[in-house]
Amino acid sequence: MNDSNYSPSLVSALKIARGMALQDKHNTFGVSHLVMAMFAENTGLKEILSSMQKDVGYIMEWFDTHREMYRSSGTSTEEVEPDEELSKVLDESERSKIKLGADSIDSICVFTAILREGVVYSHQQIEMLDISENDILSHYNALTPLYSYQGEEMQITASVPYADNLKNQETINAGGFVVGREKEVRTILECLERSENKGILIVGESGIGKSSIINAFVKDICENEDEMLKQISIVGLNTAKLLASTSSETEIAQKVVNLMHKLNQLEQAVLVIDDLQVLLENSASGKASTLVNILSAQISEGAANLVLTLTNDSYRKNIEKHPIEGRLDIIKIEELDTTTLESAIQLHKKRIENYYELRISDALKTQSHSPNDILRSEACHLPPSTCLTEPPLPSDYAIRTHEPVYLI
Repeated sequence: MNDSNYSPSLVSALKIARGMALQDKHNTFGVSHLVMAMFAENTGLKEILSSMQKDVGYIMEWFDTHREMYRSSGTSTEEVEPDEELSKVLDESERSKIKLGADSIDSICVFTAILREGVVYSHQQIEMLDISENDILSHYNALTPLYSYQGEEMQITASVPYADNLKNQETINAGGFVVGREKEVRTILECLERSENKGILIVGESGIGKSSIINAFVKDICENEDEMLKQISIVGLNTAKLLASTSSETEIAQKVVNLMHKLNQLEQAVLVIDDLQVLLENSASGKASTLVNILSAQISEGAANLVLTLTNDSYRKNIEKHPIEGRLDIIKIEELDTTTLESAIQLHKKRIENYYELRISDALKTQSHSPNDILRSEACHLPPSTCLTEPPLPSDYAIRTHEPVYLI
């Protein structure tokens, strides 16, 4: 069996499937062994099926039952090989790879081949699973753009499970509530218009609003009157899905490179990696130079732009002394001034009041009391049950009342 075209996580799953067969004293292993192994290994299969609203628990139970019923033709040996059915599935996975536009044969390609009628299971058996090959293909195939600002990025996100299309209504709505970050958004737009330094790094403490700036930037692109800007494809790297579907640093780097390769084929594209420190600090060796070198090469040679966000600590540790710093436009985020912060609080306060149909008194700040002190003081005016069950407002909220007020 030639596994050179298999993803690292699928190779690991095949080893686990062999181990299951040895434990069951079989000299071959079948489809059910591999499916259970793909669920056990970090292949991303479980997460993808969950995102499709499928009953993962039932599917696992169905294949586990078939594994218990499995019988091999000989006795257990040191060399445990795939049986005829599984060999056929692995061959069919090449077709799935082409249909899905994948870079290598992974667990999704294999599972799609398993669900192909006649390869292993009949139409009636596949119906029992409540998932079909067409369901997966529909989930991955490019959807028709819903809005005028959506375009070629739909093709990318449909074929790459760890990439998100940021040009969507949810992001635009979130960007509409961002206050006081117009300068940063304008700087990003100006950087994108230049031919050199195709990397932008937003640096700031956790919670200061780096992700909000990304949302405001996406909103500005989608609603811009300049049609050229409007057609820029903006794709976000979903670090949670990426980490869930990889088993090593090498595989993470490989998948990031594959995504960049796809984006480089588009006319205008931006790859957003929010909270880059999550990937940099995931290194088992403690060294993040491999991923940083990949990003540096993309800035120098790639067609797609990069927009990255990073905490101050991670910036000092991984970027500050690396050659990539000279190729990045660095935007350091500071806290909002008091007036702008109060405007942001008032805007958020109106959203809470409208959503929950309640009243919150005006926020106030004093030099002698911090917001947390005021919250603790005013909590005494709340009914005991409310204090126990209702979560507090963000720390920037200060509440003054003469009657009980329910905190959200």
